[in-house]
Amino acid sequence: PQPTGFDGCPLKSCLKKSLTHHTPSDVSTERSSVSNHRVSFSHVALREYCRQVGDNPSVSSGCPLGIGWKFNRRGKIDID
Repeated sequence: PQPTGFDGCPLKSCLKKSLTHHTPSDVSTERSSVSNHRVSFSHVALREYCRQVGDNPSVSSGCPLGIGWKFNRRGKIDID
């Protein structure tokens, strides 16, 4: 089942394009026009952030938690 919002309307993902209003020919054209992009990383820097009281109003029990601006560097890992 598709998740719905408070108003009963289906929720839409912000991570992908919606293909619900396209015809099958639009979808095949869209797929063929997508270029292949690559991203690479040489290392990952690890950081440990402090936890602090947040401001999320939808927490149903206890204090909302968030991360602060301060952090400790915990190292770096090289990626092959």
